[in-house]
Amino acid sequence: MNLYMKTPSNEVIPKASVPSAFKPHDFSAGQLNLLKMAGALGGLIQKANTSPKTTADYAETEEFYKRVKSAIDIGYYTRYGLDEYDFDIFLAYADRAYDLAKNYRKNFNKAAIEFRLKEAFAEYIKTHNFSKKQSEG
Repeated sequence: MNLYMKTPSNEVIPKASVPSAFKPHDFSAGQLNLLKMAGALGGLIQKANTSPKTTADYAETEEFYKRVKSAIDIGYYTRYGLDEYDFDIFLAYADRAYDLAKNYRKNFNKAAIEFRLKEAFAEYIKTHNFSKKQSEG
């Protein structure tokens, strides 16, 4: 009896649903949604107007580094013992880690760059020791 109860039924079970002849008419069937179409068209135009992100060449990267050093407060990093030379090394590290020059050389976003630099610095100080420099100088 247990085996009989576990086997699935071979008969089709009727569904309690409204027949399609009695369903209300869908007036939007076969019509274009102008709002969705306008949004999609706007997205295509925006995508066509923005250039794809390309890797920065040497001159663009150096110009980006100069702009970062002039815009960002380096005092935050000098409190940890970095001098200007060490900051240049750290900036190159952060650029490799987060593609800063690739992402922000054409649309310079100071807040986003500062955030990325602080993220990179948190990782950078784990592997680099600056206490030797402070005791030497």
